[in-house]
Amino acid sequence: MAAAAVAPRRHRHQHHQRNRHHHHQRHRHQHHRHRRQHPPRAAATPNKDSMGKDGDGVLGCYAYGNGDDIGLRAAIVDPATGEFLRAGASSPLESTEPEDIARAVKKIADTFEWNGLIGLGLPGVVTREDVKADDSSPRLGRLALEEQLHALTGRDIMVMTGAEANGYADVAFGAVSNDTPELVLVVTLGRGIGAALFEHGMLVRNLYKHHITREWQDERWSSAALPDADTPEGDAAWGAYGERVDAFVAELAAFMKPDAIVISGSAAASFDKWKSGLTTSVPVAASEMGIVAGVKGSAYGANMQRTTLQELVELRAALGRRVTEETSGGRDFDEVLHEMFDEIDADGNGYLDVAEIQAAASRVGIKLTETEAEALVLELDTDTLHRVGISYEEFVEWYRTTKLYEAGEVQQLMSADDFESALAQEMQSGRLVCLEGGFTFCRP
Repeated sequence: MAAAAVAPRRHRHQHHQRNRHHHHQRHRHQHHRHRRQHPPRAAATPNKDSMGKDGDGVLGCYAYGNGDDIGLRAAIVDPATGEFLRAGASSPLESTEPEDIARAVKKIADTFEWNGLIGLGLPGVVTREDVKADDSSPRLGRLALEEQLHALTGRDIMVMTGAEANGYADVAFGAVSNDTPELVLVVTLGRGIGAALFEHGMLVRNLYKHHITREWQDERWSSAALPDADTPEGDAAWGAYGERVDAFVAELAAFMKPDAIVISGSAAASFDKWKSGLTTSVPVAASEMGIVAGVKGSAYGANMQRTTLQELVELRAALGRRVTEETSGGRDFDEVLHEMFDEIDADGNGYLDVAEIQAAASRVGIKLTETEAEALVLELDTDTLHRVGISYEEFVEWYRTTKLYEAGEVQQLMSADDFESALAQEMQSGRLVCLEGGFTFCRP
């Protein structure tokens, strides 16, 4: 049932628009000042509920190739260590239509006899005309794609971009895994370009950067393609490619202000041949993980995303019980949500930060670490360029769209009045109500 849009709280919204830049600058400054107090993020512990029949691992799938030569590379990965648990497999892709991607994923999953969690990395090879894991798309867009792939394959699939998959691999197992800087920008380079930003090892979502990366294929760069691997070092072609990369890396760095940059993708192998063209003052390193990065990162990222989503569902269910109790007593649904948000927003600035989410979860019996609470904020915050926390609008969208599949009370409806009464009670609950119809014979 479609829910009516919630009118924003104008006083908070207006206050935030005036002070958003100030909050962002203060937030970033404090992060840098206290950077050493934040421990490096450990590899995610495998989620046993999301694993296959063997009880370990996640199936990582990564789309590779260019033009007509595209396919999926896959393996079952231990997300705690990055180790392959079985020999890998691959499957060609006929196209990047959802049905063809689903067909290839299902073929691979069937080969492994795999019914557990699947991570799917879709890099820039997937065109705008077809399905793609667009890192600028809203949270609901990704969920819709995941639901479509689930319907076509019968498996739980977590979708991410190629840059995100490669980035997960490097922050967990690769170039910056032992001493993760606060903000790491992972730039995936080859024939195309992709970028993903990680904060304390966690993906920063909804960060729009296509106004920068979309110019990669401009005509002015037609003579600065990635040279063949056997091109001698010192050849002018490497200098031209390095100049091209520098133009984009410098702009991305100015936009995101990372503490470190990692180059991944096919261009990482030749990093030493073109790195002299880079002018950014931010430390830049090349990924050493090779072609397995996308597969390992897809598995690791899927495990992290699934854990975060499960925690969000648990928190949503706990808050929902209070909303149901309040609204069943006659209170207005929107009023209850406003009140709940205000209670969580302890400092009254109109945004829910990590500490406030952690405290709210504790009050409803859910224990979250600081890292887990930060992951929830990163998942829900759709304005990550000037991130200070979860706004009321983001809070409402999350509350209304989170799907809960827990069994509720079974109620017998014996009359039309019973049905109308039950329907009225569930109008604002956000729950899926299943109605089973039947009839009886009554004899005088």
